[in-house]
Amino acid sequence: MRRDQEWLDDAIAAFDLLYFEGALALIPTRAKWHRFSAKNGFTYGDYLEGRIRINSVLASEEIPSYVVLATVFHECLHAVVGMEHDLAFELAEARYVHYTKAMLWEAEHYDRLIARVGTSSTGVALRRGRPPKPRLCAGDDAHGLAPTDRAHRVAPTLPPMPRRRGAL
Repeated sequence: MRRDQEWLDDAIAAFDLLYFEGALALIPTRAKWHRFSAKNGFTYGDYLEGRIRINSVLASEEIPSYVVLATVFHECLHAVVGMEHDLAFELAEARYVHYTKAMLWEAEHYDRLIARVGTSSTGVALRRGRPPKPRLCAGDDAHGLAPTDRAHRVAPTLPPMPRRRGAL
C-alpha cells in the first residue's frame, strides 16, 4: 500500500474512531508529509495548531507501518491532550496497540533513519530522549491498527484518555 496523503487521512480517521471517540473530528486536524532537517537529530513528526507533519522519510515502504502509525498517533495526541509530555500523555500514548514494538524498532534503527536524512548520529539517541518502556501490546495486523473488538478488550486495563482543559 502506497503511503500518500490519503493513507495519512485514513490513519487519522481510524485513530479517531478507535482511540479518540470522535474528538479529532471536532478539532480541525490535517496531516501531511514533510521534509525535516536533521540538524538536531531525526524528527519523526510535529503538531502545531491543527497541523500534523510527518517526516517524509517515514513514507518509505521500508519503514514498518506500525512505526509510522505510532508517530501519527503521537501527533494526534497533541491535538487532543496538549503539547506537554507529562505522565498523562505517556500513559495515553501507550494505548496505541503497537507502541512497544514501534519504540523497540525505532531504538534499533535510529542511526539508519538519521543516515537517510543526510547526517549521522552521535551516541545513543532514542525517540524523545529516553529508552522504550515495556507497554501493553496486542497482536499484529496488516495495518498496525487494532480491530475495534481488540481495542475494547485492551482499553479497560488502561486509564481513561486525558482531555485538554476546556476541551470537549
